[in-house]
Amino acid sequence: QHTPIIPEVGRSVDIENTGRGELTIQYQWGAPFMAGGWKVAKSHVVQRDETYHLQRPDNAFYHQRIVVINNGASR
Repeated sequence: QHTPIIPEVGRSVDIENTGRGELTIQYQWGAPFMAGGWKVAKSHVVQRDETYHLQRPDNAFYHQRIVVINNGASR
């Protein structure tokens, strides 16, 4: 969610891992005009068959995103 004019509070999400391996979830934020690139506000490893509630940070950000990285098996 890109909001370059007014910082906004993000959203919380539920992540369900139905795959064969673990996932890493990152809540990332960026400063106005993306100076310095993306920074990780929160990170969590979700195991196979686990559902995790990723609670949004309390801070308001100009740019924010949730990134899911597959750490597990591809077969």
